[in-house]
Amino acid sequence: MAKGTVLLELGEVSDRMYLVVAGGLRTLFHDRNGNEVTRYLALPCRVCVVLDSFITGKPSREVIEAFADSEVITWDRATHDLLMAKVPAWSRAYILLLEQAQVINAWRLTTLLGMDAAQRYVALMRDHPELVQEVPDRIVASYIGIAPEYLSRLKRRILRGGN
Repeated sequence: MAKGTVLLELGEVSDRMYLVVAGGLRTLFHDRNGNEVTRYLALPCRVCVVLDSFITGKPSREVIEAFADSEVITWDRATHDLLMAKVPAWSRAYILLLEQAQVINAWRLTTLLGMDAAQRYVALMRDHPELVQEVPDRIVASYIGIAPEYLSRLKRRILRGGN
């Protein structure tokens, strides 16, 4: 699929999961000021889903978008439920997905609330260098809660050796 393809629109029920084979997907929403906020980034070998909508069947408060030309494998909720009932390895994989989601959410919460912008970027470079390398800067900025222009200045400062 092409960069910019929307797989889940705001207000739709998230009834599909997407395994990224190539490229990348993200979940995003807009804050009260209309700024785009990237909540989750999925690079190859990661699953992308708006989990709260998928679990509850309620309308999604987020969008799923391809931020790069991407290839995905997808399955729907009915297939997921059937696999959960019949394939023990699928259940284990789903538990792993939930655990990874919790770890990522905890990391984001502690960095967004507990660190300034420079610390957040340094933590991202340290803990998730693949995101800094593979994801466009404007999306990285929205993921760590800063303006793209500030990220550019911050990167220049870090490259010059200052934090």
